[in-house]
Amino acid sequence: MFNPPPTRKASVYSSEELAQLNRYRDEYMTYKSSMERTDFLQKKLGPEFFNWCTTRGKSIGDPGSAEFKTAVKQLSNWVYNTWRLPKKESRCRGTVRVIDVVRATMAEEIDAEVKKILKKDVERGSPEYFQQQNKALSNIVQNLPAVEYVRLQAMAKEWNEKGSPLDEQRRQDNIAQNMGAVATPFWIEYEALCTEMKKKLVNYVTMLERSLQPGNAKYIEQTERDPRPDLQVILDEEGFLQLPEPPSFPQKHEELVRIVCKFLNAHYRLASGYTERAAPYGALKGDNRKFVDAEYIPSELTLQEPGNLKMDELKKLLNFWRERKAMYGVWNMFRFAKWIRGKEGMVAAIYSNLPRDAAPPRTRRKRKSKKSTKHKGETAELELQGDEMFDSRSNASFTPAPGPAPKQPLMLSVPPIDPILLKIGASITPQPVYQTVGDEQVVDPSAAQLGCDTRCGSHQWGADRTDWI
Repeated sequence: MFNPPPTRKASVYSSEELAQLNRYRDEYMTYKSSMERTDFLQKKLGPEFFNWCTTRGKSIGDPGSAEFKTAVKQLSNWVYNTWRLPKKESRCRGTVRVIDVVRATMAEEIDAEVKKILKKDVERGSPEYFQQQNKALSNIVQNLPAVEYVRLQAMAKEWNEKGSPLDEQRRQDNIAQNMGAVATPFWIEYEALCTEMKKKLVNYVTMLERSLQPGNAKYIEQTERDPRPDLQVILDEEGFLQLPEPPSFPQKHEELVRIVCKFLNAHYRLASGYTERAAPYGALKGDNRKFVDAEYIPSELTLQEPGNLKMDELKKLLNFWRERKAMYGVWNMFRFAKWIRGKEGMVAAIYSNLPRDAAPPRTRRKRKSKKSTKHKGETAELELQGDEMFDSRSNASFTPAPGPAPKQPLMLSVPPIDPILLKIGASITPQPVYQTVGDEQVVDPSAAQLGCDTRCGSHQWGADRTDWI
């Protein structure tokens, strides 16, 4: 039977077999390409060497058998590892030390030192020799004369600058040749383990590619590395999101989370007027009522990061908004009442896409009144500037409650008084009121005291009537 490939410490072929193989070495080394060397190995060296082994009673096995395949593989591995073409002198990749020069140039001294340590003769390729080789090198370097040490230092420097000699570069090749061992590559000896490592590495790289976002885009809805569909979340003409119907609800938690996130982010952008802004889920969870009125959220739910909500809670939230859309329309399906604007803090939502009758109430900003000084003596004209105020539940514009009418006979026909005008009455200069008596106009003293000019349409009241407000 042909012996299986031995371990590195054992010899593959006997000394007689090695001598027979070395007869083909010179011819093998003349071929420069791997194709030529393989052809020589298969057509000449292999058949002749196996015939030689058979004549000496060594079984190789029939061609095609497992024993024959093992013999062929053993021979090819030995040839490839032992007979390597000489390499051109190249710069040494590492730093050559004095001990490296001693190892390359003082082989006899190393053999003597190993023999001295073991106190017996050993072959250079034996395991015992390799076990004591480094110790022998250390002893030699420590006992070198000063002049010799300087010479070896100069050689090490030269090797670092110009490259190591060919013999030193082929040191590992010489070791393999002397040992006669098969140097099986790691990925062949542990093929199953290496295959598993490759699979895990590919999966890891794929995961990294999917998780990374392109560095030149701040906000990306979909990229080539995120080919998932938009889950039927699209905008209508008014800019609101159309939610999927319950039968078409995605069955995965991740997809429902994406729908709710897009819905809330889109509404927050409408509320703030920004095209790139996400809902502040952390602040939203702290106090829902600061951002959203109670009517827009189910009473048993707290609006927060959608990823923290369960599957049933997400479906309940979407169904709640769909019901509100059917009852109140798309404008009152959901709405942010306020949003965070930098250092200003919470401010009223904008929703510029809403019609006036559906817009939420806004905070009125008061501005100072301006008096007209075109014609002194005429009634001052007050310009009230600010946002228009509309009731979110009706189409009627805001109208303050009328003030009480004065209990004077001359004022029975006066229309209701605007409280805003009553507040500023103190700043209006009373004007004389004229009454026709016969063919002449005389000043009405009672009307003058009240400070009303019947010729103006505003009917502004003086300071003495501000207690009616």
